[in-house]
Amino acid sequence: MVQMNNKTTVLGIMSGSSLDGLDLCVTEFHQISNLWNYKITHSLTIELPSEFKTLLADSPTLNAKSLAELDLNYGKWIGKQINLLSIPFDLISVHGHTVFHLPEQGKSLQIGNGEVINQMTRIPTVANFRNQDIQLGGQGAPLVPMGERHLFPEFNAFINLGGICNGSFGSAAKWIAGDIGPCNQVLNHFANRLGVAFDDAGQLARSGQMNEPLMAKWSSLDFFNSPFPKSLDNQWVRDHFVIDVDCTPEDVLHTFSLFISEKIASQLNRYNPKQVMITGGGTYNLFLIEQIEKLTKVELVIPNDAIVEFKEALVFGFLGLLRIRNEINVLSCCTGATQDSCSGDIYTSH
Repeated sequence: MVQMNNKTTVLGIMSGSSLDGLDLCVTEFHQISNLWNYKITHSLTIELPSEFKTLLADSPTLNAKSLAELDLNYGKWIGKQINLLSIPFDLISVHGHTVFHLPEQGKSLQIGNGEVINQMTRIPTVANFRNQDIQLGGQGAPLVPMGERHLFPEFNAFINLGGICNGSFGSAAKWIAGDIGPCNQVLNHFANRLGVAFDDAGQLARSGQMNEPLMAKWSSLDFFNSPFPKSLDNQWVRDHFVIDVDCTPEDVLHTFSLFISEKIASQLNRYNPKQVMITGGGTYNLFLIEQIEKLTKVELVIPNDAIVEFKEALVFGFLGLLRIRNEINVLSCCTGATQDSCSGDIYTSH
């Protein structure tokens, strides 16, 4: 049974678009006088087996039967990893791997079957957080602002440099949020072409040169001229950014770093917070951080490594807790939906 008093231990699980591993974050949540406190007790990233990495990357091209099999098998693999933890917790909250995200068509699919995870672990599980908001006319993203607002109340601006870069800005009265652009999906892809998993500290990007035609091509995309709330599909990123180009991978890394830095700084300058919390794997890319700092006076605050690396898993754990408590966990002001909602499918063993 999930503890319904003011202290609950939740396992939050995040599988990001950059396919750099499965993030697991065990957190104790404690509510006192309507204020939430948290304590991360365990966190780790599990490398994806090569066969899953390939299948997940190719998942948008799979037929219905193969996709259903991958959903079940990935859920079984996640369930196995959970059972290997030997750590007690009350609730599992899993985001799943996004196959496609097409809110304008009324659909978004995350795989890593929550029902299978529940059956394997015998622990209540929450999954499928996005579709209810989409049915209410929203983008189904971003969802993390609810967690950011409650768990990091000292900040009113956040940037996550993950596979996709997203941001949220606001006050106690209103928040606004959205995807800013691709990030580590692109950086990792072109680093891979040079035989490395990622661009360590942005050294490869630093060694490259600006490619003006490429910069102009990216800058002309309609997405970057549309206002928040907005969200990106992984396939759209691959179609427009993970492409064959007439220059070296170093030049692509350099050009893209300058491009996304400008888009991030533009949002920071528009909302002009005093400070912004920066998280996600991109915070370790010193070249990228330096380029953002050149373009804004907003102070970039990078928290400890546990928050940098596991904030998304931490927040999805919190969203699952709100769901099991039947409390609002999705903010319509951030997604564009007609109303706030309490989203997520609950699976309990019988």
